[in-house]
Amino acid sequence: MSRTSPQQQLPLPTLRLVVNGIPTTYLLEDPGTGPHAASLPDGAVYDLRIHAAWVLARQGHRTS
Repeated sequence: MSRTSPQQQLPLPTLRLVVNGIPTTYLLEDPGTGPHAASLPDGAVYDLRIHAAWVLARQGHRTS
């Protein structure tokens, strides 16, 4: 099993959505203040509601 060093972090997952008619790239994980903070995609934002919906969907919860 290989491990990544802190300098070799994988990029944060993103999702392109149109919310309220505005196309936006959302981060699916909180970038915090870690090493990802300096290398975020241009215009990408973190929204707790999008993150919660993503987590629930990955656990098999229905959208309704």
